[in-house]
Amino acid sequence: MTTSQNNKDSLVKGARNGHSPEKKKPIMSMVLFGCISLTAYFYLMTHQDWVTETFTRGGWYAAFPILAAFFFSFVHGAFASKLLSVFGIEAKK
Repeated sequence: MTTSQNNKDSLVKGARNGHSPEKKKPIMSMVLFGCISLTAYFYLMTHQDWVTETFTRGGWYAAFPILAAFFFSFVHGAFASKLLSVFGIEAKK
């Protein structure tokens, strides 16, 4: 039997037993999004005066808090999703 045939058989056996085939864990992307999230929160907390001054100017600057909320939501959500995947917690399909 060839190696590719063995791989196919093991994938089929895993699917028959109710287990999904082994997936590669997204460790590097988890670390990347975690670092981006930590850096963004650190910058936000250490530059509060600038953020408050800029975000409260009015006019087009009023969009900055909304864009910042989307940014933080996306980055933190991506990190949390990757973290749960690394721990093996996945949604049922």
